[in-house]
Amino acid sequence: MLLTRRLLTAALCLTFAVVLTSSSALAQEGAVIAILDVERILRDSKAAATLRAEIDNQRQTHQTSLREQENALRTADQELARQRAVLSAEAFAAKRKELQEQANNLQQEFVTRQKEMEELFGRGIRQVRQALAEVAKEIADERGINLILLKATIVLASRELDITEDALQRLDQRLPSVNFATSGN
Repeated sequence: MLLTRRLLTAALCLTFAVVLTSSSALAQEGAVIAILDVERILRDSKAAATLRAEIDNQRQTHQTSLREQENALRTADQELARQRAVLSAEAFAAKRKELQEQANNLQQEFVTRQKEMEELFGRGIRQVRQALAEVAKEIADERGINLILLKATIVLASRELDITEDALQRLDQRLPSVNFATSGN
């Protein structure tokens, strides 16, 4: 156990040394590096927030409709149970089958609607990512940056390398909300 920890520590130190050496070599060759926190931007940008709000709104609307339909089916099932004694076996079976088909259709509608919302969210996020890529390229061109790294992959870096705040501000100006009419493009 102790040997494994020492080996892991040595490997980690070696990795840091390689990264720092690589960074120094890149800097000597004229590489200009920046760091971008894409996760934060996808969480905090105005466009992503409006996208999540719209999806939540649609989900709530759909769930309300679904509950109403489920309640109607439940009421119909209870009424059928009360009528069981007066209906023939064939009539009861036919009505039971009809209720089951309605329940199956409702379940299929729910699944279909969930997939549609997931696809809408995916298209919206792609729209945000595309605008972010344009903003990042713009910042890179302005500052002479030739390498942008994702913050999630960075263990240690100087704060001066982080362009996230600038990118977030520009993205919010360029794309304050997702255009749902064109989010399929």
